[in-house]
Amino acid sequence: MPQNLARYPIVPSIVELVTNVSQIPSFSFVSGPLRHYPNTETSYPIRIHFIVNGDIQIPPDATQVFPLHYVQKDTDVILYRHPIIGKIQAKLLMKDLMTTPFIEVNKTYFKFLRFPIGNVSAPGTHLTNIIFLKLLEKNLSPLHSGCVTSKATDGILLIAPPNTGKTTTVFNLVLYEGFELVSEDITVVSEKDAYSCPFTSTYFHSVPVSKELKKLGLLTKVDQFNMIANSILNKFPVLPSIFERPFDPLKLLNTVRSTLQTKISYIFILKKGSSDRVNKINSSHIAREMIDLNRFEFSYYKDPLLLSYGYHHPEYNLWSFMKRECEIISSLANNADCFSIECTNSMDFATKIVSVVG
Repeated sequence: MPQNLARYPIVPSIVELVTNVSQIPSFSFVSGPLRHYPNTETSYPIRIHFIVNGDIQIPPDATQVFPLHYVQKDTDVILYRHPIIGKIQAKLLMKDLMTTPFIEVNKTYFKFLRFPIGNVSAPGTHLTNIIFLKLLEKNLSPLHSGCVTSKATDGILLIAPPNTGKTTTVFNLVLYEGFELVSEDITVVSEKDAYSCPFTSTYFHSVPVSKELKKLGLLTKVDQFNMIANSILNKFPVLPSIFERPFDPLKLLNTVRSTLQTKISYIFILKKGSSDRVNKINSSHIAREMIDLNRFEFSYYKDPLLLSYGYHHPEYNLWSFMKRECEIISSLANNADCFSIECTNSMDFATKIVSVVG
């Protein structure tokens, strides 16, 4: 075990990561460098180890069961080995999935596969999927959503397809309508409550949001430089995934009003349309759309590593986890007032939401 390990909150008070690296590409729960969140608990119900080492040896008693996947007899160890060029190989070892998961990757895999290429996932994607499963074990589910709250309304969950205006709406509500920030891209939910994932930073890629944050003095000079650099990289395919400059969300988190947990009272699904309208909708309709969006954004249910593990450990069946995810989301929708909002301009979503919740 490497000596230079550090502990980082991923979902404060719920998920902790122990690792020897400071940043993990393609890790959905944290954009950019891993960070510490002030005033969070030191005891976490979910702890995961993610270790990068020079090389990983395939045990001599390991047998190949699926293409590129190996199991070690009488253990819960799964190994993945994928040739890259010649003798250069990407390697990953996973064990103790049912208790305290341990993931080890070699430096080649970690450094050179920073984003999915064909059917090969980046190590950060596997880590994201493992955390998703561990949360489902606790009857919690990640949800592609934003969330705000206030004493008057409790939590408001915002659901939307990519590039609809969800992040812009979150920050319009927080910066100008008096709401507290819970999360802006991923929210962990139970059947009634929402928990913050504070280390995503998709708002830095939103032109309207970044302009407002800059105007309010909530961006560091480094972040402003990185925004310019990334805008140039975005003009060239693939380059952003390799060279993208990271952002630091701590200044924002330490400045705006925020909270780590709230009860959900309202769920809004945001849609771009040819007219402006608000409709109350039934819970089953919005639950289906929430599940569809989750299937688009997350991939735990088709992760070859987890499918291979479930094949050899039937008690860890991915179908049962998918069912649990659906049950959590459906119960959450049943416990909230659900609305659909269509706007021709994404800047108008926040005003419509305020008109509903008062």
